[in-house]
Amino acid sequence: MKKIDDILKQDLKDISKMNIDELRNDVKRMANISKARIEKMNNENIYSQAVNKMQKRDNNYEKIDSMNINQLRNEYKREYQFLKSKTSTVTGARKIINKMEKNIPQYSSFTQEEREKFWKLYGEFNERNAGLVKSVGSKETLGYLAKVTAEPHTKKTIMKNLELLVREQYEKNQESDNIDDDVSISKYF
Repeated sequence: MKKIDDILKQDLKDISKMNIDELRNDVKRMANISKARIEKMNNENIYSQAVNKMQKRDNNYEKIDSMNINQLRNEYKREYQFLKSKTSTVTGARKIINKMEKNIPQYSSFTQEEREKFWKLYGEFNERNAGLVKSVGSKETLGYLAKVTAEPHTKKTIMKNLELLVREQYEKNQESDNIDDDVSISKYF
């Protein structure tokens, strides 16, 4: 039986060369480890975005034996992404939670449901405004999201308020960059 580290080190070329039985065995091994991690997270009552995302998908553990090669490759990819996620382990999830509580004071008072809502909104916002989030910074964006999530508004209003706050910060950053450029140019004239 392969070690999980060896399975996770395989590249696409290795996976595409596998016969169906080899691939099925690797996927089963990965699925068992994923299942154990999810159970441990649930037993510890720790919220993890990775676990939450994995649990919302179909439970394919029992279906692995009946999957064709393409379905197994897709399941391999799904299991791989979960196992490589920082928040798929108790230690990793705790580190992220501690970091969030340190950087965003409101986060520690969020309920499990509010944390799920928070991460779902952040994911959607980041997907639509990746460039904006990157230029302002994810830490700042998460802080703004924590502020607007605490307000009792609809999802649409929260997203609109978040976008306004992040765009405002972006414009402030642009203005300060322009001022810095003017100062550095004036040295040469």
